[in-house]
Formats: sequence, structure tokens, C-alpha cells
Amino acid sequence: MTDPELYFTDARTFTLHGKPFADSPRHYARLPGRAQSTVPEPVWDLSQKAAGLFIDIDTNATQIHVEVERDLTNVSEASLGNRDQAVDAYRWDGARWGWVGIQKI
Repeated sequence: MTDPELYFTDARTFTLHGKPFADSPRHYARLPGRAQSTVPEPVWDLSQKAAGLFIDIDTNATQIHVEVERDLTNVSEASLGNRDQAVDAYRWDGARWGWVGIQKI
């Protein structure tokens, strides 16, 4: 889709919150590469998913579009069964967080 009203930004240019280790093998992975040989395979596979990680943006946009590229390198066959993945959006109204919507990917 090419809409002159849309402005795309690579999310990797924003600060990533909730990531416990800076030296993970992929930007959105949660464990460092050195952990792969020490944790059980299911734990490693889960650590390669972005669950719990988030970015903050300030916008006055009425729409937000998300395009996702998934890297399945080093992810076991067992974890590929869970393909129900999505991006959630929340907003801060000055007093509390509220869920805005979801985009399945």
C-alpha cells in the first residue's frame, strides 16, 4: 500500500523497553546468545519472541499501521505451532492505560 498520507518509521529507531539484555542475537530477542547453550530449548525459543517488549510513541494519528517481518532463524519446530501472533496498541489518557486495539500478524 502506498498512501501519501502514511509515514512509515522503522520501530528499531525507537527505544525498546522491557529487554533485559542488550547483547541478544536479534533486536527483539530477550536472552543473550550466551544463554542458548545453558537454558532448555523451549525457554530459548520463547526468549526469541518479542512478548513483553514495547516501544513508546507520541502521535496525534487517527490510524496506525504495522508491518512486521519475522525472523524464524534459530526457532525450533515446536514453537512454530504457535502462530497466533499480534501487535497490541495501548494509550495513556493522563491517568491510566487503556487498550486501543490489536493487529494480527
